[in-house]
Amino acid sequence: MDRDRGGSGTIRDHGMGAGLCGFFLPLAGSVLELSSRYPQEGGLYIWTREAYGEFAGFMAAWTYWMSNLPYFPAVLYFAASSMLFTTPRAAHLADANMYFCSSPSPC
Repeated sequence: MDRDRGGSGTIRDHGMGAGLCGFFLPLAGSVLELSSRYPQEGGLYIWTREAYGEFAGFMAAWTYWMSNLPYFPAVLYFAASSMLFTTPRAAHLADANMYFCSSPSPC
């Protein structure tokens, strides 16, 4: 039920709570533990290298970097398109292809 109709909560609220308790809190605990155990700089690379060896550490770091290649441009592209809706004066740019090409992400 919707909160406007007097319901106790939504599926979204319960899903966010389950995500917080079931994923983010254990993840934060793991990162805290690994960071205190291996205080060197390098994060994921150091943790994987110490546990599984040089090759596994390299693969973990390499796949992390490669996953960031499409992620950051997508976030910037989303930010550029979101700016069209936050400023009513920029609504005419929604149909302009050059707006998206000149944003800090690839066309």
